[in-house]
Amino acid sequence: MSQDQSADSGFYPCEYSLEAGEQLFGTAPRIDAWVLIEYTGAWGHEALDESDIPDAAKAHLAAWLEGTPNARVKLIRQTPRREGEGLACFVARSDEASPRLHRFQLDSYEALLDLDLAAALADDPAYQENLSGERLVLVCTNGRRDTCCARYGLAAYRALSSGGGRNVWQSSHLGGHRFAATAVCLPHGLMHGRIGAEHYWSFDEAYLSNQVLLETYRGRTCYDPAAQAAEYFLREKTGERGIGAFRLIETVDLADGEAIVRFSEPAAGRWHDVRIGPSAEPVQVYKNSGDEKTVPIRQYRLLAHKVD
Repeated sequence: MSQDQSADSGFYPCEYSLEAGEQLFGTAPRIDAWVLIEYTGAWGHEALDESDIPDAAKAHLAAWLEGTPNARVKLIRQTPRREGEGLACFVARSDEASPRLHRFQLDSYEALLDLDLAAALADDPAYQENLSGERLVLVCTNGRRDTCCARYGLAAYRALSSGGGRNVWQSSHLGGHRFAATAVCLPHGLMHGRIGAEHYWSFDEAYLSNQVLLETYRGRTCYDPAAQAAEYFLREKTGERGIGAFRLIETVDLADGEAIVRFSEPAAGRWHDVRIGPSAEPVQVYKNSGDEKTVPIRQYRLLAHKVD
């Protein structure tokens, strides 16, 4: 498909992105706080807004979103449904140093009104009993948002959940459907893309083993894009895959789109300065299945890696 050719219903931007050589890393949306709500009804293009969740509950969620930076609400479900009575609800903080997850079982959507989301995220003692050691994998299957997620997301969800994966969930729009199948591992906020049949086993095994699967890695959602790209290059250079191996210290923006991103490596007592910059030319891609024109997307390159 040429760059000036209209995308039609038989075209998948994720396939075009792969063919164009678009980088996966540095593409995760910035999300620090998550609320996940089980919803078994149909998902529209705007899943929460178009759902049958009561208006009062939607207003409660909207108020929380407005007052919470880098926060998202996602609808989730399992097919077949594996929950018992009530509706599953999770509140996650994708903090780099201490990611955490709270689980709630709601009698109804109106029960959201009694849930102090800010307090749960702040580790209020009132919600101590709701802290969970679970690890969730959310796979975007919102086909009404983009056909890529119907075609590739559903296949990934079925494969990842077929082995008894109780903590694998379908999710409404995660962002970046041109990388379908897309998924996020919570509470750590590890975003992945282009998860294909060759990755199903290794993807599941990596997260359970506290490892990052670099082949499908888009970045940590608690990092901005430049830090995501720098972390990818750092892991590629060092061979280190442990989730908690590095800590982001700072990002220093330089001229001409360059940046120096500093990480600590606590276990080794070292510091890493990763200097990155933009590639000579951005890549042209279709961001959505209905787009008629491509858009330029910034690509990153490694300029230098210094170890102290």
